[in-house]
Amino acid sequence: MRHIIDIHHDGGGAWAPQVRGDEHYRFRLSLQWDRGPVLGVVGLYPTPGAVRRWDAGLWRLGRIAKSWGYAGLAIANLNARIVESSDELANADDPVGPGNDDELRQLAAEHEFVLLAWGEQAEPARACSVAAQLWRELTTHGGALGVLGWAANGQPCALARGRTAPIVPHSLTAGAHPGFVDVDQHWANLFCGATYSPAAGVGGGRYA
Repeated sequence: MRHIIDIHHDGGGAWAPQVRGDEHYRFRLSLQWDRGPVLGVVGLYPTPGAVRRWDAGLWRLGRIAKSWGYAGLAIANLNARIVESSDELANADDPVGPGNDDELRQLAAEHEFVLLAWGEQAEPARACSVAAQLWRELTTHGGALGVLGWAANGQPCALARGRTAPIVPHSLTAGAHPGFVDVDQHWANLFCGATYSPAAGVGGGRYA
């Protein structure tokens, strides 16, 4: 059963993430360090250590979010199964997790901007399905998708280790691209498997 866990750390700075999930699946990890807007993020899969400490990935995400003016993070994933590696994910019986798509759509409904950062190891059909669902939800309130760049296989880049230079996201904003004629082809490729109406700017009823 899905539940919400509040975890607090004493000493060494505030650490009070809110986790939605159970011992097998993590559907969302939320952190807020100040009052203000929260950056929505979609990664590849959750790892066990993230709820216990600021690991390297969370630290990099936090620095990016703060540099963009955000006061917190809300992190979901293509796959909600908690694993240590992509190999372990590949062997999981249900890597996506029950109800994870509902959680992803809710993330898009609650945030104006959602950063896609799942990297090149994402399964293409799954990535396409999630991107289309997020975009469809964001178009209902004028939100935007963003990426840090594009991997060689066309997937949104994961966080680059050791990068310290300012990062400017590549974004796609609902309502800003009539007919999709001026959009980077990477975005069209990302939505490749979904029934898509450029004029309406939303996905159709079928997702790959």
